[in-house]
Amino acid sequence: MRSRPLLLMAAASGTSESEPSETGQIRGRDKSIAAAMETVQVEFYRDDESRVTGWHAVRGQRTRIPGTVMALGRGDISHDLAQYIVEAATGTQDGFWGLLARGATFKSVGRERTRQGRALIAGHRGALRDSENLAAFHIAEWRAGKSTVVTQALRDAAGMFSGLKPGERRCFTWPQTNGRLVESGN
Repeated sequence: MRSRPLLLMAAASGTSESEPSETGQIRGRDKSIAAAMETVQVEFYRDDESRVTGWHAVRGQRTRIPGTVMALGRGDISHDLAQYIVEAATGTQDGFWGLLARGATFKSVGRERTRQGRALIAGHRGALRDSENLAAFHIAEWRAGKSTVVTQALRDAAGMFSGLKPGERRCFTWPQTNGRLVESGN
């Protein structure tokens, strides 16, 4: 087995002492995390006319999370969707999406920040940084035509995302990597 880059270190613990699994996956440090997570439905969309992409989510029964809007870029897959896919496919529970599912309140999502939500972020800053690095690694490998444990999921998501028509969205239930099509008006 070739040596893995440092950015594949298991980010969940936030320390450099953790080692990745054989597949390069990082996992949350506490298996009880799954019990603390609420169901999160995340809808990703694109607007080719305006050249923007974005997402919004619902956590639990009714907590609406406005998400972010950004430039479409290359148009094959948005940054946030790629980050979502990498975190979901690698089992990363202490990255952006896993923390969002547990109630983290990030400035970037346009919701009032709560004490508990800020504490989740503060307690996982290292893991958040590591999950961004992990995503950057897998996305770069995918774009270079190399294979990792995530590249097929990225290919599938890019195909789904680039095929969206006006008004359509792809809805994912965290931490699944397969999204369902949601049409306008639904």
